[in-house]
Amino acid sequence: MPNELTMSSLDLAVLIDRTHTSVMKSLDFIYSQLGIDSAEYQDTYRDNRGREQRMLWVTQSITLTLVARVRIPLRYEVMKAWEEKIERKAAVKVAVV
Repeated sequence: MPNELTMSSLDLAVLIDRTHTSVMKSLDFIYSQLGIDSAEYQDTYRDNRGREQRMLWVTQSITLTLVARVRIPLRYEVMKAWEEKIERKAAVKVAVV
C-alpha cells in the first residue's frame, strides 16, 4: 500500500452503490488511461467464500476521477468520507506532536 491517504476499492464500491467488480473495472480503465501502474496500489482480501480477491487502494484524486460521473447524493457521501479520513489523519498528527 502506498504511503499516502487512501480508500479501499471495497469501501468505494459501497459508497457509490456499485459492485466491487464494476468499480475495479472502472479503476483499471482510469489507471490505464492515466498511465499509472496500479500494481503499487494493489492488495488482496478474502471474499465471503474465503477466496483471495484483488482490490486496490485508491487515492483521493483517483476517487474524484471515478465519481465525477456518479449521482450527486452518492458523490456527496464519498466527499464526506474523504473529509472524515483527512480529519482523522490530522487528529493523529496533532496527538503525536
